[in-house]
Amino acid sequence: GEYILPGILGRFHQKYPKIRTELLISDSKETVEWILDRKCEVGFIGFKPNHKLLQVFPFSSDTIAPVVHASHPLAARGDLSLRDLRSTPLVLREPGSGTRKAVERVLNEKGLSWKAFPVTLVVGSATAAINAVMSGSFFSFLSLKSVLNDTCNKSLKILKISDFPLLRREFFMIRGKNNLLSPLARHLIQHIDPTISLPDPSL
Repeated sequence: GEYILPGILGRFHQKYPKIRTELLISDSKETVEWILDRKCEVGFIGFKPNHKLLQVFPFSSDTIAPVVHASHPLAARGDLSLRDLRSTPLVLREPGSGTRKAVERVLNEKGLSWKAFPVTLVVGSATAAINAVMSGSFFSFLSLKSVLNDTCNKSLKILKISDFPLLRREFFMIRGKNNLLSPLARHLIQHIDPTISLPDPSL
């Protein structure tokens, strides 16, 4: 919502300058609830939902990695493991976050949980997590798309962890399967992916 969709919506506006769009940003769990409650027509989330009332379309992909400020002592080390992170304060996303779910899944496979790390701060957005890491004290598991500019200008450092390879995760576009889409929402979906087949509203 903060790093991918604004550019897409900008190009959509260029194509359809008279259409007004509203971008609401939340975590993946709440976005699913908004769609099911018909508070919005189209949602974008960081995990694949298993819900019979949702129509799900692959949308984009990203990579998650542990990140610290360039001045952090871990930034200068090349050979790291998850054990090396256990004494560094962790900034964690809120429970409904797709990023958090993706990392939890990998940690659980290794027999670990968040209890293995000193969770010092829980935040409700990627931007808040990045700004906390920028303070210099914390590390966090972050989307690489969200920190691209900061890693390019060398403010942040992506850590290479031997037992936590770069984690690829998928983003999905969702809509209510039984919800009647407005013409504007149909235009948006097909602007994003012209191959998507949507139900005929006249049927």
